[in-house]
Amino acid sequence: MAFVRETGSSNVDATVSGTLDASGLITATSGVKLGNDIIYASDGASTITLDASNDNVTFLGDIKLTGGDIINSQGETTITINDDQLTTLAGDLVISGNGLTFGNGESINNDVDGDLRFIAPEVIVYGVGTSAATKLQLWSKGGEDAELIFSEEGDSGAVNKWIVGHDANASSPLDPLCFMADPSSAPSAIDAATAELRLDNNGDITIAGDLTANGGDVTIVGAEAGNASLILKGDEGDDAGDEWQILVNQSNQHISIGNDIASAGIYVSMLEITPHATAASSLVQITGDLEVNGGRITFENDEYIHNESDGIIVLNAATKVTMETALLKIDGQGSGTCVLDIDSIAGQDPKVYLSENGSVKWSIGNDADDDDIHIGTSSTVGDGNSKFSMSTTGMVTVAGGVQTTAVSATATDDGTGTGTIAAGTSFVSVNADSDANHIIILPAPVVGNIIYLSETSTTGYELRSSTPASIGINGGTGSNVESAIAGAITYIKCVCVSSTSWICSQYDADGDESKVAAAA
Repeated sequence: MAFVRETGSSNVDATVSGTLDASGLITATSGVKLGNDIIYASDGASTITLDASNDNVTFLGDIKLTGGDIINSQGETTITINDDQLTTLAGDLVISGNGLTFGNGESINNDVDGDLRFIAPEVIVYGVGTSAATKLQLWSKGGEDAELIFSEEGDSGAVNKWIVGHDANASSPLDPLCFMADPSSAPSAIDAATAELRLDNNGDITIAGDLTANGGDVTIVGAEAGNASLILKGDEGDDAGDEWQILVNQSNQHISIGNDIASAGIYVSMLEITPHATAASSLVQITGDLEVNGGRITFENDEYIHNESDGIIVLNAATKVTMETALLKIDGQGSGTCVLDIDSIAGQDPKVYLSENGSVKWSIGNDADDDDIHIGTSSTVGDGNSKFSMSTTGMVTVAGGVQTTAVSATATDDGTGTGTIAAGTSFVSVNADSDANHIIILPAPVVGNIIYLSETSTTGYELRSSTPASIGINGGTGSNVESAIAGAITYIKCVCVSSTSWICSQYDADGDESKVAAAA
């Protein structure tokens, strides 16, 4: 049946049970209601299907927008699709499902509640515009850690390998950036106390393990006008002496190595280097002792000190060795012999100079021409300029003669104390102490020794040997025996002729000589 709309009729109701063919425009002011909820294409295909139960619309094929826009109920352009297949959303995009997949298979998903996962071999964050900063910001709630987790897929799921983040619970230092290796749990595994690496907000770095600089250089820069230091701690630095410090002291530009053995945390310099524009003029100061286990110290011009033979120190110099010191002391160790060995090249004189302000005052040495030892007042020895010479046979030659200095002795009741003449004495000035019975005792006998005694008063005294019972004076021996020296005698000569005998003669004021009375 055909339906014909009458012109001018404003309200026409009609029911069509069969097919409605319309050659013109159909205008339905109140809407079009489809009995089977399907709109068919010309080939009879169900192109659009309406779901009466939930008002969904199903399109059998594609939707083509000739204008390129989708407009919402408010008349606003919500979605725009241009000729380059670029889709622009005027508002937000809400995905009620769990994933957003891109053309190459990469995706963003929310399969686990609370997680947003970017699934791609590489995720890149680009800054917008040529002058914009590029930022990846991790924004946690107040008091919570912000963390970046590096994980590796395992048999039972993702295994955390590293966590990088800040410890929001740390109070000192405040909010440090921490690197945690193989954490036991995530995302609450950041702990400044156990972090493998910690960067404080004041710029300090703490590393739990070792630090290796494969580039070869490590530079420590002090603040403006401040020092720079490197501190090495053994045994966690918990005891005095555990810590060493290498310090660049900016106040004097010295570098020093110090230890805190006296007081923990307070470093005392053990070695200090003072630089100089001329490197050879730099100064190295050692607070304690220097031990050279290699046995040799070599100087710039190849002179050296060495200890290559056990018990021997050698000072080697092509010209001379100068010691600028107030005292040179050589001590033999233990019971060993103490030796200063001056060894010259064959045919050269070994010498010792005694100088004042660089000027040689005395020289002591061996004249290689005659092998005698000489003492002189010039830098050469021998050659007729010696003041004292001793030959290898023991002959002594003195240029100006020998003068013996008088030694005072005061006679005592038993001859002990000031009354005993010391060994090696040559001339004795005797003080009888106003008592002719006071005693003077000769030293122990040394064959060939001569002792002269002089008393200028007229008191007189007693002369006794060191062991009267066995050492005689002019043949007299016995217990506490002695020879009486009269007050008129002013000069006595005693010669030791054996280990048990003194021969003594005496002179009065005008030179008369007589023998001393035998000890009795």
